[in-house]
Amino acid sequence: MSILPPRTSPSPLPGPASAGDFLRSSLQLDPTRKISSHQSPWDADLWQAEWRVFFRDEASDPPVKETILRVEFECEKIRCELVDLRGVRLTAETFQVTRVQHVSGENRLIQWTVSGQPKPIARLMTDQTGGILLLRTNLPEQLGFAGGRHDLTSITESDPA
Repeated sequence: MSILPPRTSPSPLPGPASAGDFLRSSLQLDPTRKISSHQSPWDADLWQAEWRVFFRDEASDPPVKETILRVEFECEKIRCELVDLRGVRLTAETFQVTRVQHVSGENRLIQWTVSGQPKPIARLMTDQTGGILLLRTNLPEQLGFAGGRHDLTSITESDPA
């Protein structure tokens, strides 16, 4: 039995809907990018996740831009950076973690809470073998992107370099 609610999708945003979800939402996540750990996923000190992010900037041409959101989860902090497709950093932000909670059972749940947030900013669930089942976060909203909660449910694991 999962302690997390069913999969959710981004909240609808105001704006033109004629071009479909791609333009209606200022943020879309590609859950197939990658997630890896620098140790065994069961007891990692550092988790990395990467998403492809589409956002609308009416002042630019084209108005929809594709970038990469990279996130590193550690016990003391969460680092985020938004880079363009050439690897140039557009913005970066670090969140200080006030609490990391581990809940063990049939599956393992790790929750990160940051200063000023009553609820966890990110939740990572693994099975007993260390396989990653779910990464749920609202970090895109913390970086100024509109949307709802976003689930990373299809994951490609890779070994650290």
